[in-house]
Amino acid sequence: MKQQIELHLGGKKRKFTFGILFLGNVLERETYEDYNDLLIKTQKNPFKHAPILMYESLVNTCNKYSKEVDFTEKDVVDWLDKDYIKGADNVVKFLQVFFGTNENKTPDENNQNEAKKK
Repeated sequence: MKQQIELHLGGKKRKFTFGILFLGNVLERETYEDYNDLLIKTQKNPFKHAPILMYESLVNTCNKYSKEVDFTEKDVVDWLDKDYIKGADNVVKFLQVFFGTNENKTPDENNQNEAKKK
């Protein structure tokens, strides 16, 4: 399972990481009631919610590697808007990895028992 992605944004290559602290920070925002609400809202309106997630992901990366956070959430939005085509493409790539990280890939018990029988 991929838990990070690198995208060219704001004039440089940036690493976006996902994990428990990232999700915890996102869920502290008043925008989201809980994890399920986060997923539903992001799927319904990805271009509104992706910049929030991207910002929190970049902050998570900075904290993870003890680097200074030298940008704001407004900067992330401005970077995405500056070149709309590339910005939209970056949003899509980011969300593909984000949703892929959050999918439950655990096999259910029935599938495991059927596999053993064969």
